[in-house]
Amino acid sequence: ETWMDAYPVLSQALQQAAFCPNVTQVWVAQGAYTPTDRSNPIDPRSASFALKSGVAVYGGFVGGETDLSQRNWQDYVTTLSGEIGVPNNSDNVYHVVTASGTDRTARLDGFTISGGNAANGTSGGGMVNINGSPTLANLVFSANFANNGGGLTNEQGSAPALSHVTFSSNGAVGGGSGGGVYNSASSPTLTNVVFSGNFATNGGGLA
Repeated sequence: ETWMDAYPVLSQALQQAAFCPNVTQVWVAQGAYTPTDRSNPIDPRSASFALKSGVAVYGGFVGGETDLSQRNWQDYVTTLSGEIGVPNNSDNVYHVVTASGTDRTARLDGFTISGGNAANGTSGGGMVNINGSPTLANLVFSANFANNGGGLTNEQGSAPALSHVTFSSNGAVGGGSGGGVYNSASSPTLTNVVFSGNFATNGGGLA
């Protein structure tokens, strides 16, 4: 595959990778992407970027690179956004990214994740893992909201590995816990993780 053959819709690329065992990496050019789910037109807010075991998803490309080392995720910002309707409104997707049921071979690397809104009685506005243990690196979770785990929620035995991840201005609303990260029966590994300006009734940064 070349950049000239790139999928214009990231959700389609991830769905294709899930069914093609020979696809182990997905490269994403700079810009903003929103999830789509044509299988559930009744509730478009249920759409999410779904990670898969065995597939690494990398952001931070200009387009035209031929080697992973050529990307620069800090300069060429690649955003996964929950803004599918009116900007800054309650019609955003519940979870921008999901990695439930994955292992460490599922990787998300080089993205800003923003605009998730699970303040409907659920958890994990930016990302939710239910029995999921992906590798998360070089990420920024910003301005995501939920009842618990505005930025990230780990539940039911999840053990993701986080390195060089920033949680900024995420919130747990309605008296919830874990503005940045909420853990329930889970054991994430955190290396060089920064919490800044997150808020919650219990555990503004981490609960």
